[in-house]
This record gives sequence, C-alpha cells and structure tokens, in this order.
Amino acid sequence: MAIKIGCTVWTFMQPGYHAPYEEAIRKAADVGFEGIELMVDDEKELEAYWTEAKTEEIKLLLKQLKLDLIQICIFQNLAGGFASLEKADSEKALYNFRKVCRLAKKLGAPAVNFPVPYPENDIQAKTTATLPEYFYLNTPDMVLPGGETRCVDGWRFDAKFRLYFPADFKWEKYWENFVENMKKVSEIAASEGVSCRIENTYNTMAPHTDSILRLLKRVESDVLSVSFHSAQAFLQREILPWAVHKYGRKMTHFRACDGDGLACYNLPVGSGIIDWEGVLSALQEIGYDGYLSFEWLNDADIEENAAESLGYIRKKMEKVYNH
Repeated sequence: MAIKIGCTVWTFMQPGYHAPYEEAIRKAADVGFEGIELMVDDEKELEAYWTEAKTEEIKLLLKQLKLDLIQICIFQNLAGGFASLEKADSEKALYNFRKVCRLAKKLGAPAVNFPVPYPENDIQAKTTATLPEYFYLNTPDMVLPGGETRCVDGWRFDAKFRLYFPADFKWEKYWENFVENMKKVSEIAASEGVSCRIENTYNTMAPHTDSILRLLKRVESDVLSVSFHSAQAFLQREILPWAVHKYGRKMTHFRACDGDGLACYNLPVGSGIIDWEGVLSALQEIGYDGYLSFEWLNDADIEENAAESLGYIRKKMEKVYNH
C-alpha cells in the first residue's frame, strides 16, 4: 500500500487565493509534502496566467522540487453552470471545463477536480460561514443577537444557515438536468484524455455519500470518480470509515481535513475529533493507494501547523499499516 501525503496549493496562500502559485508550491515542498493540487481560480486566470510558457515553467518547478501533480481543481464559480437550468450557463461551464482538461493534460495532471455545484442563480445562499451564535460571543461585530448577518473581510457570518428558493422550484427537474450535465462533463474529460473527480460538498446537488453514489450510478462513466472531503462528510454526521467502504474503488482521491462536526471549517489534520486511525484502517481495507491531500485556510502559522499535521498523520499511518 503506497498512500502519499499531499496538499492543496491554496493552503499556503493567504490572504489571496489566486495566481501566482510559485511561492506556495515551494512552501509545500519545503514542509515535506510529496504532491500538490493546483487550481484555476477563474476564467481570467485561465487565459492570463496559465499560458503555454507558464505551464512549462510550473512543470519544471514541480520536477525540480520532486512534487507530484495530484490534480487541477476548479470551484463553484467555474463549475456552478453544471447545476444551472439556463442553457447558456451550462454551455459556458462545459466550455471552460474542456479548457481546464486541456490544461491538466499539458501539465501532466491525471484529473480535474470540482466540488458538487449548486444552482446559485436560483437558490440563494446568503451565508458564507455558519456557526452557532455562542461561537461569536467574543466577536460581536460578526453576528448580532438574533442571528443577523455581518460581513467581515469578505466573509458573511451568520448564526443560521439560510436558503431562498424560487416559487416554482422542482427538485426532480434540477436533478435530471444535473445528471445530464455530468454525463457531458465525463464525455469531455474522456475526449481530452483525463479523468474527473467530483467532491462532496454540503448544500449542493449531491452533498453526501449516498447522493454521490446515486449520481455515479446514473452517469455510468469510467472517468468520473470521487474526491472524498472528510470534513464536509463529517459536518453532515457521516461515519467516515463507513463512507470509505461505501465508495470503495469509486474513490480516487481523499481530501484530508479535520473538523469538529459542527463548524463549516477545515482544520489541520490532528486538530479536530475525526478518528484518523479508523479512516486509515478503512482505506487499507479497500486497497486505497491514492493521495491524502491536506487543505485548510486562514492559518497565520501555516508552515508550523502543516509540519505538525504531516508528522501526526505519518505516525498514525505507521501505527495502522505496520500493526
């Protein structure tokens, strides 16, 4: 069994999570990670930053640092059209996805990763981060009594998670549309010679293990697999070893983030209450041999905490796999 430990490039990028990426790549290598996930922030970056010359430069840098390129990641802003009923939105998202697949191929990345999207033009989620009000007793500028929203440094904090649906919302219509777009996504990836990974994310079209398995069954594609996000599943009260066994070989990437099962935050591995020995045992039992890839944000001591988390998970791996 040859599980490796990697991280996302944005873990080492604060406060701006966009290009250039060279400094963050070097930091990840210095800490001791074996691989890294790169990203495309938006359409502008896809054209202005990821030029032919930059692509070759990044490939050379990764080779010099002896870092594997785990995958290329996009986010809701580029993938959201997959969940939209508007044809123009879907076509735009599919067009950009093809361009990202071609970039992944040039960089030597095996896959393009994206979170399960939601139809943001129809269903309004006005909250960025949700925590119970008592979390903010010492930060009154964030949330007022009664749960009124405050914005701080671009983050919208709220004591309650609020969604606003259109009057004519029909779940089945959105689901069938999403399934058809996922079939198109898979066809595009296959035609460009890469695979694609869909990542469980709460408040989306397929937030948890069973809904993603339902999606995979409908799409029936050899190039579409799962990128399992541990903290997102844990937030939804999933038992992680159980989820690992449910996915089995359908899971080709593991986003290793800790959590407390309450806050929608990613914590450094070892800083939350996830049973990592149980997770590692389950991964061993299904024969998983991909990456465990760390991700968290807003950490003023990122290098120190990353090194500590790396040491923590390696000790757990040694205990479980050499038992």
